[in-house]
Amino acid sequence: MAVDVVWIFSLPRSGSSVTAYAAAKPFGAVVADEVLGPWDRTGAPYNYPALQKQLVEAYHGSRCVLTPEVIGIATELFELLGEKTGRVVSKHPHLKPPPSEFHIAFPDHRAIWLMRNPLRRLNSLYTRGWTDDLRPNYELDHFKAFARNWMSLRERVVFEQMKRQPEQFFRLIYKHWGWTQRTSTLQRRSRTRGPRTTVHRARSTRMVKLLRHSRRTDGACPKRRSRCISRTTLFGA
Repeated sequence: MAVDVVWIFSLPRSGSSVTAYAAAKPFGAVVADEVLGPWDRTGAPYNYPALQKQLVEAYHGSRCVLTPEVIGIATELFELLGEKTGRVVSKHPHLKPPPSEFHIAFPDHRAIWLMRNPLRRLNSLYTRGWTDDLRPNYELDHFKAFARNWMSLRERVVFEQMKRQPEQFFRLIYKHWGWTQRTSTLQRRSRTRGPRTTVHRARSTRMVKLLRHSRRTDGACPKRRSRCISRTTLFGA
């Protein structure tokens, strides 16, 4: 049985995990969670086949280039992962490979490129404590590189739409993947996420106000300290 492999490309902390697992569930698809590495995920909780470790070694040994060896191992791994369901969602929150290289390496695979508001993404990195390997200039240059790829493609999606318009968000993803999903399922998903959108907007509004206040006070609160919040506190550093 031929395995239908689709991809989600993004930067870290851009919503690729929730998007991948939510999009895969209605179809019973298997999620290949960063099988290109940099981690060996042959143990718990992923328990991928031993071939995944070989794939990581080959891909990073080639300096993250999709060589014929990497393509061959990846193809074999996807066939193993999808042998029962026939569908695999490969989640890859990394800048490489570029879209042109991906399309040449896997011409039969379809993909989307998922972008998240860079300030919310940065906030998420700080909140999770992923700051040891933070790139210079608060990852702005790294984000620009991904944004250039994103702008050049038709298969582009914005993560914030999941909260505002979940039905349209998943419908667009399935369209780019060539998957057909029943409207009733998408509508149920949209209704269940409705209230959370309101909460998200309220929190976003409060964050904007706090940011503006921190800029005005510049971290100094000589009198009204209880109402002051610094950038460090806001971003959870």
